[in-house]
Amino acid sequence: MLVPVLVLAFEADLYFPPRAAKVAAGTLPQGAFVTVPGTQGGLLTHPAETTAAILRFLTPS
Repeated sequence: MLVPVLVLAFEADLYFPPRAAKVAAGTLPQGAFVTVPGTQGGLLTHPAETTAAILRFLTPS
């Protein structure tokens, strides 16, 4: 059984750079990659943008 997986990256993250997250998503059969622009702290500093990215993944149109 394949399960969709969201790999969420934050544009300015130094510890987990987006390029590494994109590679990780690419190794997953149903991996989806999203970058939240202009962020480093993600959920802590940009909760609205992070939540919106997660909701878009969970509620595809």
